[in-house]
Amino acid sequence: MLHGFDYTAFFGKSDLERAKAISGGVDFLQAPEREEPKKLFIKEALLLRQALSLCQSLLNYEQRLEAAYFEAVRTLLTRIEGKGKMSLREINARINELLKQSIKSDGVINLFSDVEE
Repeated sequence: MLHGFDYTAFFGKSDLERAKAISGGVDFLQAPEREEPKKLFIKEALLLRQALSLCQSLLNYEQRLEAAYFEAVRTLLTRIEGKGKMSLREINARINELLKQSIKSDGVINLFSDVEE
């Protein structure tokens, strides 16, 4: 799926190199002649993400970085292709924001102010 693209810059120390490797991978898969490999990559990267949720602790540092790269590329591709669909993270963020707005306090209320002794 990424055959022919060198993403080893992602393993460098610089955040700029990592960002360029991610955008390069997205550009590589966005080419019109790679429509089928792009769909396959999105599917396989999602399966990788699900598998990693079960066995993350068994991976070494390099494997975690490589999985993070694939997840970053998959996320960007799905957002580009999403056509307005919201991700689960975005839905949860909006729900949390609504909850924060609905639970604002107006001060302290004395519940015992009407009680006579």
